[in-house]
Amino acid sequence: MIPDRSLPPRVSPLLPTLQNDDDLPAVFNGLKFNTIQIGNQLPLIIVNDPSTELIRVEVISEAGIEDQWIPLQAQMCSWLLKEGSDKMTDSQLAEHFDYYGAFTGSGALANFTTINLVVLKRYFEKVLPAFARMISHPSFSERPFSRIMEEKRQEFVINLGKIGWEARRRLINKLFGEQHPYGRLVTESDFKNLRAYHLNEFHSRHFFKPGLRLMITGRIDQHEVNILTDAFASLNDAIGDPTPATPHPIPTTTTGQWVIPAKDSMQTAIRLGSLAPEMTHPDFIPLQIAVNALGGYFGSRLNMDLRETRGLTYGVGAALVPMKNHSVLSVGTEVEAEHTAEAVEAIELEMRKLAANPPCDEELQTLITYLSGSFLRSVDGSFALSERIRSVNDFGLDHRFYSKYLRALQTITPETIGRMASTYMTPATMTVVRVGK
Repeated sequence: MIPDRSLPPRVSPLLPTLQNDDDLPAVFNGLKFNTIQIGNQLPLIIVNDPSTELIRVEVISEAGIEDQWIPLQAQMCSWLLKEGSDKMTDSQLAEHFDYYGAFTGSGALANFTTINLVVLKRYFEKVLPAFARMISHPSFSERPFSRIMEEKRQEFVINLGKIGWEARRRLINKLFGEQHPYGRLVTESDFKNLRAYHLNEFHSRHFFKPGLRLMITGRIDQHEVNILTDAFASLNDAIGDPTPATPHPIPTTTTGQWVIPAKDSMQTAIRLGSLAPEMTHPDFIPLQIAVNALGGYFGSRLNMDLRETRGLTYGVGAALVPMKNHSVLSVGTEVEAEHTAEAVEAIELEMRKLAANPPCDEELQTLITYLSGSFLRSVDGSFALSERIRSVNDFGLDHRFYSKYLRALQTITPETIGRMASTYMTPATMTVVRVGK
């Protein structure tokens, strides 16, 4: 029988009905991760996938930008960890990893430093000891320090000329204030003031704080667990006693509009933002859904207005980024300079409209269908699954966060979205940054 192409396909729910906050469909059982202890203090999260020959190991330390007392200290520490240990120079370590086809990556964010290793299962035992040694006993030698510092300085100078990049960091500066570790603006002179020994001090003081943990993803047997246990024994022994958290200044958010000139740019980068509740707050999940309604996908209100109706931009988006004690709600786009004021007014108008006129049933169903499909894609494959696990484990949460999220997708009402918009998306409380002409 020839199908009738004039009829749209029947729309079916992507997710089964969930009964409670601990209920997860079988397809998401992998989110209920398994954690064991290595030694007496070091947690190991295992995400097992018998179908892959790759293994990824992540070392996650609660040493982040919030802990540094010199600008760039946390970031440079994370980058230099890969550049040699007390047993191998930077070139020897690179050659060792290259020989076995292993990849290493690292980075420091506001609250965490992460170092990861990806290697074939059959070479895991050959590579892991060197990887563990570079983390526990890094060399922080002068030659790679000088090279990477210069590379990052040049990259920083180039980024200063990118209006979108500059607008993002200026928004964070205005939201947290110059005295807060998140808000301090890095300058080119900061690259000249940092020294290699500062990295060693940061690593010694903060890297082995309680909260240090490991995560391994792939086809994991007891053999790999034993290798990890042996290789990371020194990390387990190095974890210190819990210490009181260093109090940070209360963010001193500056509302209003801020214009940063960029005379050579034909466009203006616009960022609007405010501080919002952290992931553990009951409003975080419904607010996340509301933010997506505003600007989280192609059919969002901001995209339909600024791109499709007004033709002001190729893209506009809204996001809710979690951090410890806060999250950051932001809207961003780039427009021709002469349309800057119109674009800002249009964004603020859509915020007001979302509060006053929340989504109708059809719009809400489109949003929920998109978010459901997006969630399904985000847990497709063991590495993607481990990213989902990490994103909640970093903040002391577990699979119940996703149970609540999936239940919210099935139960959220237009009234709840309107309430989130009226509470957290008020233009008068927004900080607006414009970088351009």
